[in-house]
Amino acid sequence: MNINLPESDDVVKYQDNLAKNRANSSPVEVSSKVRCIIYLAQSKFGDKFEQAKCDRKIAGSFARAPYVRHAADIAVQQISDGSPYAVIHWRNKSGEICLNPSSHLCNGSKWQDDLKITNKYSDVIAEAIKKSLKDQNITILYVAAPPYPHKMLLHLKKKVPNMKTENDITLPGEMNKLKEDNYVWSLIEQEIAERADLFLASRGSNWSDFVTFFRNAQYKTTRQVNSLPDVAKVMHDIHVK
Repeated sequence: MNINLPESDDVVKYQDNLAKNRANSSPVEVSSKVRCIIYLAQSKFGDKFEQAKCDRKIAGSFARAPYVRHAADIAVQQISDGSPYAVIHWRNKSGEICLNPSSHLCNGSKWQDDLKITNKYSDVIAEAIKKSLKDQNITILYVAAPPYPHKMLLHLKKKVPNMKTENDITLPGEMNKLKEDNYVWSLIEQEIAERADLFLASRGSNWSDFVTFFRNAQYKTTRQVNSLPDVAKVMHDIHVK
């Protein structure tokens, strides 16, 4: 297909340009020298069997960088020590926006209402997650989430004592600096989630969709948090993402 992946120098230049754009408060992130492969996972053949066969072929051709996989090897060992484990991707976008003091979107907006409902039923959501783990005979839960405080984590910790987050992961030596790069750590957490015995996805999240795509190709169990029976009863159309 005549696709050339970017050289390492191009990636470094791109990251430098990105940092400069952010420093200048530029909303545009552009690099004319870095080429990307874009896969539209929502494309359909019309035939589910053919679609699944194509998805498995594509998924089998992708592998994250060796250093990402190596970091995930270490992290998974620290999370589960060889035992079955689950991963939940928790993104409550209403909480994300409303936690920003400079945001004006929460003043009387639907986001604020969504956040109140999510907070009100946090214990119900945590209990539903606990039941999902119990159904799969899993006692270990890793939470992949953006780096800001979550009331949800407190509820989950009460329901699932063996709950872990990135704070419980220590990579050896210089590797631990990978945790300081949100992009790289996100890739590592995706690898952790892809390997999990159970993945609880957030509806409407590209991050969750990407992990789900690769898990489906491996016939691994994935569930949507919003679709868990008790959660669906109370959350209705609220996006926990």
